[in-house]
Amino acid sequence: MVNDEDRVNWVVEGKRDSEVASPVVEAKRDAAREWLQVVNNDSAVSDHWGYLLASESVVASASSWLALRRGAQTQ
Repeated sequence: MVNDEDRVNWVVEGKRDSEVASPVVEAKRDAAREWLQVVNNDSAVSDHWGYLLASESVVASASSWLALRRGAQTQ
């Protein structure tokens, strides 16, 4: 988990380039998207959450957290 300067708690998942489009990874991404909708719409939760899925090539080319967020799939 990463907590950024905007006070967003990010669940970060890194995958090999060859795995990003696999059905298992896509299902996990979709489940994370559903969880984010629930938790971020819950008035009892004061924190904001995000999900970031980054391939190895995106991670390797990112020079900063902002660059990683821009290159990755985020929710």
